[in-house]
Amino acid sequence: MRRERLTRRALALPLAGMLIGATLALPAAGMAQAPQPQLESSAAISFVGSAFNGSSRGSSSLTIDKPSGVAEGDVLVAMLGGDYGIPGTASGWTKFAERDENRDLTGQGFFRVATANEPSSYTWPVLGSSKRIASGTIVALRGADQLNPVFSFDINGETDHTELYSDCPSTDGIDGGALICAWIHDDPQRPEPPSGMVELSAFTIPGTNGNDDGHTTAYKLLSATEATGVQSAALDTSIGGGGNDMALAVVIAPSNNLVAESYIDFGSEWRYRDDGSDQGSAWRQPGFNDSSWSSGPAELGYGDGDETTVVESGPDGGRHITTYFRSSFVVPDATRVELVSGQLLRDDGAAVYINGIEVFRTKLPSGSIEFDTRASSGVSGSAERTPIPFSVAPGLVVTGTNEIAVEIHQRSPSSSDISFDLQLTGLIDPDAGPPDEQPPTSPDPVALVPSVTSVHVSWVESTDDSGSVSYDVLRDGQLITSTATTEYTDTGLTPDTEYEYVIVAVDPSANTTESTPVSATTLPDTVPPTDPGALDAVALGATAVEVSWVASFDEAGPVTYTVLQDGDIVGATPDSTHLVLGLEPETSYEFSVWASDG
Repeated sequence: MRRERLTRRALALPLAGMLIGATLALPAAGMAQAPQPQLESSAAISFVGSAFNGSSRGSSSLTIDKPSGVAEGDVLVAMLGGDYGIPGTASGWTKFAERDENRDLTGQGFFRVATANEPSSYTWPVLGSSKRIASGTIVALRGADQLNPVFSFDINGETDHTELYSDCPSTDGIDGGALICAWIHDDPQRPEPPSGMVELSAFTIPGTNGNDDGHTTAYKLLSATEATGVQSAALDTSIGGGGNDMALAVVIAPSNNLVAESYIDFGSEWRYRDDGSDQGSAWRQPGFNDSSWSSGPAELGYGDGDETTVVESGPDGGRHITTYFRSSFVVPDATRVELVSGQLLRDDGAAVYINGIEVFRTKLPSGSIEFDTRASSGVSGSAERTPIPFSVAPGLVVTGTNEIAVEIHQRSPSSSDISFDLQLTGLIDPDAGPPDEQPPTSPDPVALVPSVTSVHVSWVESTDDSGSVSYDVLRDGQLITSTATTEYTDTGLTPDTEYEYVIVAVDPSANTTESTPVSATTLPDTVPPTDPGALDAVALGATAVEVSWVASFDEAGPVTYTVLQDGDIVGATPDSTHLVLGLEPETSYEFSVWASDG
């Protein structure tokens, strides 16, 4: 037989450092994680995260944090700029572009492939005069070519002009990929990234001659069918004033062995519960019976007028705090999934669960989420129409049907609207070998050797084409241990009792083979407990005596003690002391203790 197992992996969620499109003035030597923009997938590349920083005036170095969510094999691209200075090369980074306008303004591009022991930050030396400053953004991509990630680039620097521009790097011969652009300037105004690009960072740092230096970075994931040139005019951007400016653009090549696989599209059908009821936590789990729930296509919600399916809101001033949504999706082969990424449209707070495990929450407090838990803040304006990205550890999805559950929470009972829609996409390796469906050989025969309170279980070693097998030991149908050895002693059993054992051989792909069930009966308990020792009686006042003794031993388990006073039973206890009350003053008494295991 084959048994599917869900594995849980640690998931690094994105950190929000600023609002998308907002200008952020960093303090000297400040550091920030860039916001996670609307996540897209090209034929093979997904955006993972970004981080940015600017150095203080005169600083000899520039340090930028590792973006959130980076994993081994991700390609990191650093877009750096300097004013009255030029960044040197940081350890482990490869330079692919550089331009120096007499150090009035400089631009540089670097890349590296993340390792299993990636550092938490990266530092570049900054060379130049005492007025030098530097800035930079790191962009992390998954699914890029790890050997030769830079497909093409262009860099341009000008002085005293009103536009920042760079010719679009060539995309001739590339199938998808990612375009990253950075604009570095010492103008009082910042550029606006052209239409179609997602802004990652837009910040200023105190510059020279009374002006702040600015750094803006944006990206665009390229579709496999996008025309050569990719709108070269779109890389021109006006800044509304003269100054020294630098523009750098680079096309990152995708790996040839990852392709996108759609699981849930925007506008898909969802089942929902919109009556304000408390659904507890069972609704999040696979197999939950939602047949009585309503259903309809997304967008689901009320109050904005753009909903495809309008859900029940509750009365004015008493809006339902929580509305529940469920759906399912099919993964043809989970062993080929390298990344699962999603986009969530929500108003206000939300939590997302896949196969019963929480994978993302936004605008909800930490800890347990109840049906009356309110969103920590509201969503308004353009944010209501902007999906936010989240990622899912690939080990959380299984081959076949997977179940997804989402809860949307209002900020208050007087909130006027809610919105919900969701997209889920996987990146798969089409060249991965077929899944291992060959189970291990049987661990039969199984041998049992019982004692009074234990059974020693041993079995024949199983073999598997993977070369690795573990074993689950089941007693009366319940898992009691997992082991890599071929024997186990089951202890703490009841004497003279029959137990049934099954050994399940498991390979790394969760293929399983069960042994034939075998039974054994523990031996009867024929040995009494040892005698209680060192019996002592101490008077506690005129009418009470505390009797104590050394505990007995019994192989079969717990011992019960019967306390006698002058031959009559006055108490029973599992402890090794007993308090006798109601005695006559100045009277002699004889005490004894029996030990029994029955």
